[in-house]
Amino acid sequence: MKEIFISTKLIGEGYMVSTHGRVFSLHRMRFLKYRLCEKGYPRVALKIDGKNKHIRIHRIVASAFLPNPENKTQVNHKDGNKENNHYSNLEWVTARENILHSIENRMAHTTRAKSGRYCKDQK
Repeated sequence: MKEIFISTKLIGEGYMVSTHGRVFSLHRMRFLKYRLCEKGYPRVALKIDGKNKHIRIHRIVASAFLPNPENKTQVNHKDGNKENNHYSNLEWVTARENILHSIENRMAHTTRAKSGRYCKDQK
C-alpha cells in the first residue's frame, strides 16, 4: 500500500504525517524519531506556536486520516500493538469501547478503582 503524507491541524503546518504513522518535519527535512511515553505509546516532540509539545503518534494519524463524525475521544489500536500506528489499525472509540476491546482481547485485566477509573489489576 502506498504511503501518503498530509498535514493536519493537530500538528500544524511545519509537519506532515503518513498513513504508516511516520512524522516528517518540513523545517528539518527529515523524519522525526519517536520515544515511548510512560504508557508505552510512541510520541514525537514538536514545536507548535513556539511551544514544545509531545503528541502521541496514533492521535496524529487518526486526526489526519480517520473521520470522526461522532466526536469519539479515544483512539484504539485494533491489533493491540501500541507501536502499530498504520491508519488501518486505528479507530475512534469511546472510553467504554476502548475498555471493552481491551477486555475482550485479553490485553488487560481491569478493575474499577475507588476513584471510578479503570486500572490494571495489582498482582
